[in-house]
Amino acid sequence: RRYSVHPPLTLPSPMMRFIESRQIRIASWASHWTGFPAAPST
Repeated sequence: RRYSVHPPLTLPSPMMRFIESRQIRIASWASHWTGFPAAPST
């Protein structure tokens, strides 16, 4: 039996948390420097 590689969307929880926090940080940083509102945090 052959196991397929996990698709990019199914990542381990820690990695997902890291990416989410990083995206939020980048969004807030961009909004701070550009004046555009950051993405709404859920």
